[in-house]
Amino acid sequence: YEEQRKAFEADYAAMITKADQLFNDKEFGQAREQYEFALTIKPDDQYPKDQLVEIEKELALIAEQQQLDATYQELIAEADNLYQNGHYDLAMKKYTEAQAVKSMEGYPEERIKQIRQLVLDAEKQREIDEKYNTQVILATRLLSEDNLLESRNAYENALELKPYEDLPRQQIFKIDSIQEARIRAA
Repeated sequence: YEEQRKAFEADYAAMITKADQLFNDKEFGQAREQYEFALTIKPDDQYPKDQLVEIEKELALIAEQQQLDATYQELIAEADNLYQNGHYDLAMKKYTEAQAVKSMEGYPEERIKQIRQLVLDAEKQREIDEKYNTQVILATRLLSEDNLLESRNAYENALELKPYEDLPRQQIFKIDSIQEARIRAA
């Protein structure tokens, strides 16, 4: 009888060891089965009951993490779509939300930096465009008033702001031609 009891205890211990190994390997479904089977053999043993509670906690954490991952991926997909369509303010909000869900991810922060740089560059370009337009309007008005020297200076200023624009270059050529014709005529 004693040998039978020792064999039973050894088998039970092996069963618990196997269940623990499955638990440690995060094979929670199989570990659960082993602990539940152990309880059919020794219903009063508290350890398998405790481990079943731990398995439920682990599974709840996994489910929560999967939900966070899904939420994060959904927010990133929305943000990327908004970003690609030029809706930078809305994209930045979505990237910020994604960052709040998974703060360790660097992608949202990188995209936010890119958006800020795009907005900054757009603002600089808008300023250049405004200054350019002001110079072209001034130059056109001065040219219409036959103030050739100041008109040419305004077109040169416009050309400095936007070196690849043709209009200031053409107008400077036109002004130079008018001045040369007047010098020859004089």
